[in-house]
Amino acid sequence: CVDAINGFRAQKGLAPLQRSTAIEAFSAKAAASDAASGRPHGYFSQTRGGGVASAENEVPGWPMGGGIQKVVEDGARMMFDEGPGGGHYENIVGRYTQVGCGIAVTPQGRVWVTQDFR
Repeated sequence: CVDAINGFRAQKGLAPLQRSTAIEAFSAKAAASDAASGRPHGYFSQTRGGGVASAENEVPGWPMGGGIQKVVEDGARMMFDEGPGGGHYENIVGRYTQVGCGIAVTPQGRVWVTQDFR
């Protein structure tokens, strides 16, 4: 996830984001909570970023066809391809310096991916 985000940042001539273990821990909880509740950004909203994240992108319950890595990459690409004006794009190319990602898979095989930024 971090590599995908940094690949898109590189296309725009931007510095890579650093992987943050604190943000990753938050992101893992966010993905698991949102997958359980079925509410995108629910955990982020409830915790206001948990004191570690300022913004969040989320792939909400996509089918696992092709595997988890494909969902991660396709989700990041979709967000980047929104271009300017799409909040997801702004998070990817924004002035953040750190990122963490979380992944959860439901019993039904739906994949939830959170990208949290600081």
